[in-house]
Amino acid sequence: MRRHHLHVRRALRLAPMLALLFASSAGASVLPFTGTFLVEIGSIVTGFTASGSATVNGSGGGAQIVSLSLAAGHFATTGLTTSVTDPGQFPIRGLQVTLANGAGAFAETGMGELNGVMPLLGTAKVCLFGACGAAVANLSVPLTVIGVGGLVAATGPVAVTVVGAPWTSGTATAQIPFFTTFTRMGFAHGPASLTGSTAAPGGSLSLVTPIYVSTNIAADNSIVVGFATLTMHFVPEPSTLALGAGGLLLLVAAGRRRWL
Repeated sequence: MRRHHLHVRRALRLAPMLALLFASSAGASVLPFTGTFLVEIGSIVTGFTASGSATVNGSGGGAQIVSLSLAAGHFATTGLTTSVTDPGQFPIRGLQVTLANGAGAFAETGMGELNGVMPLLGTAKVCLFGACGAAVANLSVPLTVIGVGGLVAATGPVAVTVVGAPWTSGTATAQIPFFTTFTRMGFAHGPASLTGSTAAPGGSLSLVTPIYVSTNIAADNSIVVGFATLTMHFVPEPSTLALGAGGLLLLVAAGRRRWL
């Protein structure tokens, strides 16, 4: 019985060490993540997955994210094609996206939201009258102002103007004048849905930004609104996982020895 209590006490002493080990990654300034990137233009939605690392709170660490920076190229795709079969979207028959994120910087505001700028480098090709592999005509939509703000125009058979805005973890709003208002909501929360632990492993951050696309086609509604959504799920660093696994093995071994 005495040996039994001795091994239990040893196992219990290891538990806080493991908790401290995993919690320490929340204070790390560079956090690895897996993520998704979605682009909506009207009713067309396309997206892809990504992974990388973000710098959180500079060198200060901490579990609550007050600032975040992202290097260029973590979210990138080439020739991502989405078919459009809805008759109501005619003559659009596909969307082909080639983009990469530029460097981004975000900071917490007084409202508790993260806001900042990060450009999208690339274009979205709208395929007209046929699938993207055999389209009769293409409409090239520049993306550089999305996530930054401002206006960019492209000329061709159809003139295209794109208006962008910065990113937010709050609510992004896009409105067709005199018509419907559309919204998308971002978020920042930790493993237990608490904003104060977003930087902990298991925390998630979602940033959204509105998109306005207008053309010189007078028929129907020439303004289309959309959104881009970037979501990151923070994961433990491989070294932290390895150390944690070793500690778990010690706990298991201690538990087994108490029966010997």
